[in-house]
Amino acid sequence: MNKMNMKDTITEKVKEIIDFELEGKLSPIFVFVGIDSYINVNAFADNIVDIETFTKNGNIQLFDQEWFTKVFLALQMPGKNYHILSFSQFSYLNIHLNIDFFTSRIVIIRDTLRMLLPISREDFLSYNNGLIVEERRPENMPEYMAEQIRIGSDFFFSINAPHENFATVRLFDNRVPLSKLSDSKEYEIIDIVNDPHAMDIFINHRF
Repeated sequence: MNKMNMKDTITEKVKEIIDFELEGKLSPIFVFVGIDSYINVNAFADNIVDIETFTKNGNIQLFDQEWFTKVFLALQMPGKNYHILSFSQFSYLNIHLNIDFFTSRIVIIRDTLRMLLPISREDFLSYNNGLIVEERRPENMPEYMAEQIRIGSDFFFSINAPHENFATVRLFDNRVPLSKLSDSKEYEIIDIVNDPHAMDIFINHRF
C-alpha cells in the first residue's frame, strides 16, 4: 500500500471514529494528537477551527492573544456539529483559558504507536546538537513539547501528554494475531528491543 492509499485508509478510520463519538454528544471538540501526518487534512477542513495554524509548530508568539480570541469565538459559534483542534492549538488554548471550560466537549484522538513526532530543521532548537537533550528547557520551546532530539539527519519531539481526564480514543486499536513469516528479504525488520526509536523512524519516513 503506497503513502496516498494509507492516508486515504486512515482518513476514513478517523471519520468513523468521529461519527461514532458524535452519538449523544453536543458539539464535541476533537483534538488530534500526532495524527495529522496520517490523514488528508483537507478532508476535515470544514471543521478545523483554524486551518492556518493546524499543522504548524510554535509557541506563544504564534498562538497569541489575537489567535486565542479568534479560536475561542469559533468554538462558540453554532452551526458546526463538531470542531477539530491540533494538539499544539489545544495546548495553547489551555494556556489562554482554563480548559475545564471545555472539558465535557473534549475528545482526544491520538497516535499511540510513536513516542516521537517529526519536526522540521527550522523548528529544531539549535541547542540540541546530538542524541542527548540537555536538561535545561529553553524558554522558546513550545509548551506541548517535552523535549526535542536529533537522530541522524532527522529531527523529532516528544509531547507533554494530554491530561487523562479527557475522553481519549486510540487511532490504532485493532489487535491482529502474530504469525510466523518465512525468512524473506522482502520484509523490513524493526528492532524495537535494541532501538526504542526504530518504530518512530520507520513510520515517520513513510508519512
